[in-house]
Amino acid sequence: MSRLLAVLGRGLVPPETPVLRADDPGALRGDGAFETVHVRSGQPWLIDDHLARLARSTADLGLTMPSGLRELAFEAAAAWPEAEGALRIVLTRGGAAYVTVAPVPDKSKLARRTGVSIMTMPLPDLPFPRAKILSYAGNLAALKTAAAAGHDDALWISAEGYAVEAPTANLLWLAGGTLHTTGDSAPLLAGTTSAFVLANSRFAAATGHATVDDLRASDGVWLTSALRGLVAVTAIDGQPLEPSAATAELQHLAGYPLP
Repeated sequence: MSRLLAVLGRGLVPPETPVLRADDPGALRGDGAFETVHVRSGQPWLIDDHLARLARSTADLGLTMPSGLRELAFEAAAAWPEAEGALRIVLTRGGAAYVTVAPVPDKSKLARRTGVSIMTMPLPDLPFPRAKILSYAGNLAALKTAAAAGHDDALWISAEGYAVEAPTANLLWLAGGTLHTTGDSAPLLAGTTSAFVLANSRFAAATGHATVDDLRASDGVWLTSALRGLVAVTAIDGQPLEPSAATAELQHLAGYPLP
């Protein structure tokens, strides 16, 4: 397998062979799949869950998933000198397979303490909504629209009026003593961090649907992602939400350090 191990900002380990051609469809058209993994003290957290999701993405795209990615992820994580990092595994249509590690953005760390305000917007017609693909233009456009309106993040709403997911995060909410996430019937990317929290919290776990009014009436709303971890939603479309007593508990469970 061609390999590239990059520790961005800390030097580059030269590749054994080139892995990314200038005419690779992954570089030209975003034709490929990726995973983002949280590095904790030299270990790639939930790596097996991420690789399982990557396998589903590659199957949806008709790509071949090479062997050795798990070992490469551990090698890259072990080389990272900081307490946490952002590890990415990238596969392209042209056959490139590589791993990079970079610092977790300060904005992602800060959100763990401050929470995020979200702006609702219609769910776009995204290609391969259940796969984590390199073509992220639609996701980034939603984030830019939200930021221009003074919000930290976006929340996509289906044509039926139900919350689906954020452009780069999954949705959790607490209601009636049960921790909910969006049902599998929705066209969304299954979350690894959210699955961990649902499986390990003291709350009952369920999937289902929620309107924005349901979220506002709940006992807590959170976004989960590999780099931010679990962050509280503090406002929806400018309307503040009451702080949830469960936030500190769920953040402790997820294990992401607070700034």
